This record gives sequence, structure tokens and C-alpha cells, in this order.
Amino acid sequence: MTLLLSDIIEPLEVAIGTRVYSYQFHMLLLLCEQPKMTAGELRARCRVSSTTCSNTLSGLEARGLVHSQQGETDRRRRYYALSDHARQVLNAKDDFRAQWLDEQQEQAPIDEATLLGAIQGFEQQLNIRMFASEYHLLINLYDSGQLSGNDLCMIATTSPSKFYQDIARLKRDGLILTSRDGADDRRIIYRLADHIRQDMDKAHARVAAIGGPTVMH
Repeated sequence: MTLLLSDIIEPLEVAIGTRVYSYQFHMLLLLCEQPKMTAGELRARCRVSSTTCSNTLSGLEARGLVHSQQGETDRRRRYYALSDHARQVLNAKDDFRAQWLDEQQEQAPIDEATLLGAIQGFEQQLNIRMFASEYHLLINLYDSGQLSGNDLCMIATTSPSKFYQDIARLKRDGLILTSRDGADDRRIIYRLADHIRQDMDKAHARVAAIGGPTVMH
């Protein structure tokens, strides 16, 4: 049986206790792996409410990223599938994970070839957020080692108030740790908890082991 990227991401979400992908991208990823799915199937895989699932699918359909049609044998069932445009973008950007994994193994600094650089154009083309806001903070800390609160806030994909909510939750649940800057006691420095980095390392290693670029096909 082929191991799919969602088979790696979903256990990682359970291990670290936070959502990795945004609802929108998670649904696109699932539809990239399956020819078509019902709203109920997508809702179960993404673990969202009926209202959130319906609103997310409506937004994706309005952006031209998915289309829906009634079932051939059961007209009461509606199936969703990727649009050609969305599939082309997903396939064209599919090698960013392998590039990023190579960078991590070489401990190269963040630049346009890393995961964070690569996904910027990807998100712009699809007009959606790829990562959930909390995981976006975690992946920045994963790449950077540690960042000040101001630096994290500047690269956050949410409002300042949502940023501080995310930080508070991640800190409360032990996903991130804080310390004072030795050069400036007023500055708070954030880094990943060791067990979270280990969980993320394992997930990335599994992506590399199955060939990275091919897992979305």
C-alpha cells in the first residue's frame, strides 16, 4: 500500500497536539490523494465540524480550487474533486519538501530554497494559507532554532492578538519553551521543546524515506 503524506501528517498532529495544515490545505491534500471525496469523508479526516467543513469547501469552490457534482448512483451524495488548476499547482510545487529536507540535513540557513521560502509562492498561487497558524510558528522555530517574541510576531500569519493566543497555548501545552535573552533581559526567546523537535524530525525523515516529491501523486 502506498504511504501518503496525510498518513504522516495526521499522526504528527496527534503526537504534538496541534494542527499542522490549515483546514483548506488539508482538504486539498486529501483530494490530491483521492480522486473524489464526500463532505462527510473530508470532515472525518480533517476532524472538523459540519459547519466548518461546509464553509471551507464553499470557499475552496469559490476560489476555483475544487468542484463538486452529484453522485451517479446516489443523487443525494455530493462529491468533491480538485480543479485542474489546483492539481497543477500542487504537482508543480511538490518538490519543495525534498529541497527543504536536503537543506535541513546540511543545516543550511533559511533562504528561498527552504520550506518557508518555497511555500510563499505556493500560498499566493492558491490564495490560501498552507499551515495552521500555530504550526507556522513551530516550523519557524524548527528552522531557526530560536527566535525572539518580536521576530516571531513579525513572521506570524495572523493578527497580533491571535499570535499571542497561539503562543500562550503552545507554551501552556509544553510545545515551546522560553528563556531570557542574555544580552537583553527584557527580550523573551522561544524555542521548541525537545520532544516536539524529535516528533517533527521523525515526520520529516518519513517523508524523505518514501521519496518526498512523489507522495502527493
